[in-house]
Parts: sequence; C-alpha cells; structure tokens
Amino acid sequence: MVPNMAVYKISKSVAKNLMNTVETFFFDCDGVLWNSYGPIPGAIKTIKTLKLMNKKVFFVTNNSSFSRKDYLKKFLKYEIAIEENEILSTAFLAATYVKNILKLRKVYMIGNVGMATEFENAGIEFIGFGPQLPENDQTKHYCLNYDVTVQDDVEAVVVGFDPHFNLNKISQAMQYLAKGLPFIATNTDNRFPVGNGVFTPGTGCIVSAVQTAAQREPNVLGKPNSLLFDVAKSLCDINPSKTVMFGDRLETDILFGKKCGFQTVCVLSGVTNESQLEAMLSNKDTDLYPQFIADSLQDFADALED
Repeated sequence: MVPNMAVYKISKSVAKNLMNTVETFFFDCDGVLWNSYGPIPGAIKTIKTLKLMNKKVFFVTNNSSFSRKDYLKKFLKYEIAIEENEILSTAFLAATYVKNILKLRKVYMIGNVGMATEFENAGIEFIGFGPQLPENDQTKHYCLNYDVTVQDDVEAVVVGFDPHFNLNKISQAMQYLAKGLPFIATNTDNRFPVGNGVFTPGTGCIVSAVQTAAQREPNVLGKPNSLLFDVAKSLCDINPSKTVMFGDRLETDILFGKKCGFQTVCVLSGVTNESQLEAMLSNKDTDLYPQFIADSLQDFADALED
C-alpha cells in the first residue's frame, strides 16, 4: 500500500480494540457475510460475538431481490439470532420511500419477489412484476411488438434487480417516464460476486438500460445514499463517531460510511481486491479511502479469540 495514505491493513490488536470501543456496527451482506457458496469464514462468529456484547448491529444491503423476512430466514439458517428491524434492504427502503416520502399508491415495477413482497406489505399496488414478454406477431416490425400502453393511475417507476428484464420492460418504463413520473432505482451496483473470482451482472446494468432509453436520471436510494442511515436512526440512537461500516465495495459501502461520518473497513472477500485498492490510492480518490483493510471478517473473529 502507499505509505503516506491513511489506509491501514488491520492488525489483531486494532481489530480487537475496534470491536470493543465501537457502539454500532453496519455490515453489508453479499461479499462480506456470505456469497453464493455460503457464509464467508469468520462472519458468523463475528456477528454472534457482537450480539453477545450487546452491540447495535445493522445489516445494510443494496440487494433488492429479497424481503427483510427472506434475509431473516437466511440469518436464522446460519444460526445468527437477529431482529427484522436490524435488516435495512433496498426493497424495504424503496417501499418505505414510495409510501412515506412520496405518498404514492401505485407504481410500475421492474423488480424481483423480495421487492414485490415489501410493496405488498406497505399496501402499494404495482404492475410490471414477473415475465412481461413482447408480442410475437411476425407480420409487424419487431419494434411494434413492444408494449407502449400506460395505465393512468401509475404514479412512479421503481427499478431493482429483475431476472425477467427485457426490452419490453424498457419500453413500458419509457412510456411512464416520458410523462415525467418519479424514477426510483434501488441501487446501481454494476456486478455481483458469486465466489471464486466470478461475477454476474448487477442492478446497475438494468438501471442504466432504462436510464439510457428514457433519457432520465434516477433517484438512487441505496448506498452510498445516506437514507439507509436515516432509517436506522429512527430505530435507535446512533453516534456516528462510534460507528463502523464494513463493506466490500469502495463506491457504495465505503462511500456510504464516510458520508455518514463512520469509521470504515473494506474487506477483500467480495468485489474489491488489493490491486483495485492500489489503483484507488494512486489516483488519490480520497472519497473512497477506507480507514482499514481486512482480508475478511476472519481477521475480526481471530482477534476476538484472544
């Protein structure tokens, strides 16, 4: 690492001191706690120990594919006892934002089951969910097979991860956005780590497609937007100077932590690797500097054993 930059590879003593002195811990999930192969080493022990120490713990994820109840089941599967209100997902955040901030009743949704569940729980009607295939009339030009109809009572377009995303959904979203309706995106993470150095496309790819076609900029709710912190503050008292954010993405997790005034730890078990950190440091992009770097939460689990 570049020695004159304030980024430190965490030591066992520093890790132990951090766990003992910090009051509130924010964790990203994918790439920090688990990946598609299961829990990342050290994650379960670290969370369990913090809960035993009566620390305030929040799990903040840009992944909109799952509801908070889905995430709670995953934690319980790994025998980690947490509360549903400790989970701050963008699916929940999007529903909360539409209902409580914009005060809307119906949206066009590009999303997954988790987002649909959160919108149902919030009492918000939605259309567009699930496969929305274009017509297949071979006598028409292919563009005329896309859906260009609108429902007059739709009040916004909300975009998250959607495994059924296609050109027809872009066409539908375009029609609503052309009317000037609010354009809301859960996040713009461009790729997702599935383990062993393999990545798949993320929500940002979907948001960018809609944005390009509609020629509109979305209001992005997830990290690094500090709206997640505002929701957490409504649940309990949080002192930013005694709070730490653990994440694997510089441009979302670490930037989110810095915007909120937290200490920050970048773990190298997900998206970011050491060569990317070197490039960031050499470019002097101070907004993305974490205070500490750890290989994974195993560094903290090991420190807690002493």
